[in-house]
Amino acid sequence: MSGFIPGLSLWLSPHHGSSMDSVLRAIIVRYSSELGTPTWGPHVTLLGSILATPEETVAQLTEAVKDIEAFDVGLLDIVTKDQYFQCIMAKAEETPALMSLNAKLRSVFPAPNSAFANEKFWPHLSLVYGDLSSDVRERVAREIQQQKDASSVPWTLAVREIEVWRTKGPVTSWERVGSVPLGK
Repeated sequence: MSGFIPGLSLWLSPHHGSSMDSVLRAIIVRYSSELGTPTWGPHVTLLGSILATPEETVAQLTEAVKDIEAFDVGLLDIVTKDQYFQCIMAKAEETPALMSLNAKLRSVFPAPNSAFANEKFWPHLSLVYGDLSSDVRERVAREIQQQKDASSVPWTLAVREIEVWRTKGPVTSWERVGSVPLGK
């Protein structure tokens, strides 16, 4: 796969400049450089492939989350898949707050607006994108797991806003087009 996702995506990202953001960005940059894969900002994709304008998406999102409280999401074990955008990742804790937020937003952005509408939500934070061999994926996942286990920084995302990203085209062209704070 060449790394294309159509439309807009809703992301949960660590606060820029936070310890968690710095740790995750350092991992993404290190392995992107080592493996020749793209770089991007760390995030958990809440919903993807939304086929609406950024303005429409922000307006609908603002209304949908006005009564939702901020929450935390723990990042669990490092896992791998044989999928470009889920090559090496930290599994995200399936908290009631996260799962209900995803369900609510699926109702706000229903099919055909979201190509992910019929897929089960599997929250994760990707650390490496790419088409890598299973040996490379497993080696890198073990290394990252060791870094995580030794880290003095808690692997937790403080979810305070939802970012809207244009994810049409290659990873290098993705851009943040808006954000919406959680209501409470």
